[in-house]
Amino acid sequence: MLQLHSYFEGHGGAITSLTKGNNEQLFYSAGSEGLIVQWNLTKPNEGDVLIKLRGLISAIKYEHTSNTLYAAVNHKGLFVIDIETRKILKTVDIPATSFGKMELTNKFIMLSTHIGELLIIDRETDAIKERIASGLKEPPAFIVENDNVWYSTDQGINWFEIISKVKATINLVEKPSAIKLLGARLLFTLSNGLYVWNLAKRKVEIVGEWEESLEINRICINPTKSNVIILGKSGVLVKYKIEKKKITKLDSVQIEHNGRINDILWIENHKFVITAGINKKIGIWQVN
Repeated sequence: MLQLHSYFEGHGGAITSLTKGNNEQLFYSAGSEGLIVQWNLTKPNEGDVLIKLRGLISAIKYEHTSNTLYAAVNHKGLFVIDIETRKILKTVDIPATSFGKMELTNKFIMLSTHIGELLIIDRETDAIKERIASGLKEPPAFIVENDNVWYSTDQGINWFEIISKVKATINLVEKPSAIKLLGARLLFTLSNGLYVWNLAKRKVEIVGEWEESLEINRICINPTKSNVIILGKSGVLVKYKIEKKKITKLDSVQIEHNGRINDILWIENHKFVITAGINKKIGIWQVN
């Protein structure tokens, strides 16, 4: 069951992005007013401002190994922040660009942009290694693992191996709105349902059709139980279980966020789902 636990408040603008912290109780949020705030599940409404940046922060990502936080700021670039000192360690200038989502690997930083590009930044040189055009006029959905990236296009999903530059295409009838990896399977959402794609066999294994029309914004995964939470653009959370030959709907709840939800995060050993919206509130949802 998905049940509202509490709301955290403190941001002065819309909350744009969420990321996990260095333990299961901690997480960070970024706001349109430039604040990055650290939260603790056990201390409601006691947000601790990590830093204030000038500009709209579109995406943040915490890296446990270096205890640093990466922040993408529209029309400025990428900021790397030391959590302990709360100081900016370095910046990567990317002017005149608005960003979507961010992902990190050991070698690369991936950023989607509002003109449909996927930027691949080399972490050793801080240089943009690749600019991949998706053909979209919005940030492409994407997911990365090691040197492999899968991203949405208007005709399906493209796969790109960053080192060898080998490419392949999964042809679909429309653009997928969200993409995630679950082991050796790729999950993606179309207007009619949730699809499970077998990467080795290069074919659809399972399709779970929506009971009602859903515009999907995010997918959130608990890999230990093969559970998936889908966030619809209308503010509905739907929980599914991915089984060997079928997708089972477990629960759904309508979120009262009074506006669009920008991000979703599963934390504390997948006991809580965090939602962030334009109404300046953070929703804490207990997953039973």
